[in-house]
Amino acid sequence: MVQPWQIKPLLPLLVELLRYNKDDDVMKRSCRVIAGLTAAKSLGMTEDLLRIGVGAPLVEQLAHRSVAVVDQAVRSLGNLLSGDDAQTQVLIDAGIVPALRPLLSCDNYHICKDTLRAVGNITAGNREQVEV
Repeated sequence: MVQPWQIKPLLPLLVELLRYNKDDDVMKRSCRVIAGLTAAKSLGMTEDLLRIGVGAPLVEQLAHRSVAVVDQAVRSLGNLLSGDDAQTQVLIDAGIVPALRPLLSCDNYHICKDTLRAVGNITAGNREQVEV
C-alpha cells in the first residue's frame, strides 16, 4: 500500500497541472486524483494540498468548458470543504462561493449534488463563513 509520505512529493505537480495544463483529460484526471486523496481522510492530504495552493486553481476549474472536469473539481472541493473552519476559509478566500453559484442551476445531476454538498459544508462553518 502506498504511504502518505510517498505521495506528498507529487502534490506540487498536481497544482502545476491545474494551473498550466490545457488538456481536458489531464485536467479531469488531476481533479480526480485530488478527489481521491481528499476522500481518504486517513491520508491527511487536505492540509497539505491547501498549504501548497491547490485552492485557487481548483476553484478556477469550476468554470471549465468540460463537464467532466467540472464534475471532478466540484467533488474535490466538496471533500476539501469537509475539513475544519481554517481549511474552509482558504477556499472561501480563493473565491469558491461565487464560483459555485452558477453550478446550482446546472443540468448535470452529479455536479448539482456535489455543489449542494459543498455549499452545505461551507454553511457548517463558523458564523463569518455562513454569512458569506
